[in-house]
Amino acid sequence: MRQNEITHLPNNATDRAILAVLFSGIGLALFQFFSNRSLWFDEAMLAINIVHRDFDGLLKPLELNQVAPILFLQLEKIFFLALPHSDLALRIFPLTAWLVSAILFSRIARSMLPSRYAIFAVTLVVFNPTLFRYSGEIKQYSSDVLLATSIAYLSLRYTGRARPFLLGLAGVLGVFLSNIAPIVLLCCALFLFFEFRATGKGRTWRWVIALAWAGTFLFYFYVFIQGHPTRTSMMDYWQNAFLPANPLEMPFWTFLNRARGTVFYGLFRLDHVSKLLALLFLPGLLAIWKTKRYGAACLFGLPLLIHLGLSALRLYPFDTRLILYAAPGVAIVIALGLEELLRLLKAGTRVSRVASYGLSAVVVIMFWGQGFPIELEEIKESVDYISRQSMEKDQIYLYYGAAPAFSFYQDTGYSLPSLQVIHGEKHRGDPDKYMEELSSLGGRTWVLISHPFAEEETFIVDSLAERGVVPLSTFQAKGSSVYLFDLPTLKPEEGSQ
Repeated sequence: MRQNEITHLPNNATDRAILAVLFSGIGLALFQFFSNRSLWFDEAMLAINIVHRDFDGLLKPLELNQVAPILFLQLEKIFFLALPHSDLALRIFPLTAWLVSAILFSRIARSMLPSRYAIFAVTLVVFNPTLFRYSGEIKQYSSDVLLATSIAYLSLRYTGRARPFLLGLAGVLGVFLSNIAPIVLLCCALFLFFEFRATGKGRTWRWVIALAWAGTFLFYFYVFIQGHPTRTSMMDYWQNAFLPANPLEMPFWTFLNRARGTVFYGLFRLDHVSKLLALLFLPGLLAIWKTKRYGAACLFGLPLLIHLGLSALRLYPFDTRLILYAAPGVAIVIALGLEELLRLLKAGTRVSRVASYGLSAVVVIMFWGQGFPIELEEIKESVDYISRQSMEKDQIYLYYGAAPAFSFYQDTGYSLPSLQVIHGEKHRGDPDKYMEELSSLGGRTWVLISHPFAEEETFIVDSLAERGVVPLSTFQAKGSSVYLFDLPTLKPEEGSQ
C-alpha cells in the first residue's frame, strides 16, 4: 500500500472524535447559512449580475467590475431560478462546496496523518473563520477550495489504483469552475509524476489527463480571459498584491513578510496562535523532505510557491481570499510539523495526543471568540428599522456603499419601505460633495449607510451637527447604519470646510 493512499482507518476513539469535529462544523455551517445574513457590497455587485442576466449573458464580461468563473456563474443562476427572490438560493452552491471540501479533507487528513494529529488538521479547516465566512458568500472562493480538495483526494485515490477518469473529469470541470485551476492542476500533474516515476505505471493515463487539462485551459483562456475588459481595473485594484520582482530591493522582502502573515494569520485568523502555526509549518516541510514524500509536497506546499511566482509576474494577486484554496494543504503541513516536532522531542503517544487535542481545543475556543454567526454588513436590519419607523412623506438618502445591496433586495422583492430613494454618488477624497447632495434635500430624510469608506460616515454626521442638524433617530447594525434627520434646505456653500 502506498504511503499517501486513501484508506479506511480503524474506527477508534480518535477517529470518532474527528467525525464529531466534522459534523459539528457542518452543523454550524448550516446554522450560519440559515441565519441569512445580508449581502455585503462586493457580493451584492456579483449577485446583481447573476439576477439580471440570462445564461448567455453570464458568458460575457460582467458589469460593476466583477469577475467570476463561467461554471460558477451558471450554477448560481440555476439555483436562483429554482428558488427565485432569495439570496439564500445564491448561497447554496458556496455552502455545498464548503461541505464537500470539509468531508473530503477529513478523508485526506486521516490518510496522511496518524489519527491523533489528523484531528488537529481537521479542526484547523473545519473551525476556520475565513473558510466559514466564504462558505456563505456569493463569491467563487469556496469553489477554489472545492477544486483543491477534490483534486488532492482524487490524486491520492489514483495512487491507490482507482480509475483515473474522475480525476481527469474533475480537472476539466475545474477549469470552468475556479480561477486557480492552473495552479492546482499543475501541482497535481507533478504529484502524479513523482508517484509513478519509479514504476512507470499509468503513463498513458497521465499524459491523457495532462493534455486534456492543458487543452481545456487554453480554450478557456482564449475564449473567456484573453483581452478581458476588466484587466486594467483589476491590475489597479490589486496593485499591492503583486510580489516585487527584484530580490535585491527591500520591497521584495517586505512583501514576503506580509505574505507570511497572509498565509498563517489571514487563512486561519488565530491571532497569536498563528505564530505557532508558522513555526510548525517548517518542521512539517522537513518531515516531508526526510520521508521523501515529494508528491505530498507538490499537492500541499508547492501551490503557494507557484502562486507567489505568478504574483511576481503580475499574473495573479497574492491575497487571503485568493489563496483560500491553500488552507487545507497548509493545515496538513502544520499537522505534519506537530508530529515531527513531538517526535524530535521524543514525546510519547499520550503526550502527543494531549498536545494535538489541546491545540484543537484552542482553535475551537478562538473560533467562538470571534463571534458567531458571522455578520458583515447587515443592511436588511437597517432597512427593516426604516420600515418600522418611517412616515409617509419621508425619503431615503442612499450612501453609494449601500447601493448594490439595496438594489439587489429591491430587485428581488424584499420588503422595502415605500419611500422616495435618492441615490448618492461616490465622492472618495472629496467628502464635501456629500454635503452638496444633502443640501438639495429637505424634510425628514433617512440616511442609509453601509460599506462606508474611511471616515465618510463620521464626516457626514459631524458636518450636519455643525449646522445644528442632529439625528432624530439612530440605528446601528453590523456594518450598516441609519440616521433620521429633519433637513433644512442647505446651500452648498454652507458645507463643512
